[in-house]
Amino acid sequence: METTPDSRFIISTFSREEALVDGTLIDCSRESREAGIAFPVAVTAAVHAACIAWNNDKEQEYQDESGRCWDLVTMLRLACQKARNSGTDTVFFSVLCIPSGGRVVREVQLKAVVGPGDAREPVLTVLLPDED
Repeated sequence: METTPDSRFIISTFSREEALVDGTLIDCSRESREAGIAFPVAVTAAVHAACIAWNNDKEQEYQDESGRCWDLVTMLRLACQKARNSGTDTVFFSVLCIPSGGRVVREVQLKAVVGPGDAREPVLTVLLPDED
């Protein structure tokens, strides 16, 4: 493969849509719209596993993925409101949740980054603090 001066700087390209299709990102836009967030919202697979995924344990029927996603986007909305007019593109917040299959509530630290989507529209992505 022949390289050009410009092509040697491209490591890879991966659109947001491709990330949603392959499961790297999970769409939470329906819940986020219901929570009052205007931009599309997606969470990384790691955030989904840590905060939203649920094994439907019969002993803990009070938990479900829809409700857990609602909790996350509600806390995101509150964090975004608090950071309004701060000039930052990154907001840190936390969610209290029970790990899937667990019984003890724990606090999970998260960050949300606003950036351009595939069509340069504003989108929010929720990640664990050590994810990029």
